[in-house]
Amino acid sequence: MRKLLCGVSPLFKADQVKKINETIKNNLVNNQDSPSNNAIKTSQVKFLGLMHIQNLIMPFIDYSFTVNNQHYGFDLF
Repeated sequence: MRKLLCGVSPLFKADQVKKINETIKNNLVNNQDSPSNNAIKTSQVKFLGLMHIQNLIMPFIDYSFTVNNQHYGFDLF
């Protein structure tokens, strides 16, 4: 049985978050969400190509892969 783990880590500083948000705002893609006909749409969906922010959010991506692999035994590749 695996332990239940919860980790909180400051992955980004305030200035990094501002840069990420600015990059997202400036690179949104015009596209349409296509929910199921039976779904009740309650959220607003925006689209962004990963290539615009990948280098900015790499600490989060790396952290996610590492935690899943080391603590839960999941290889997300």
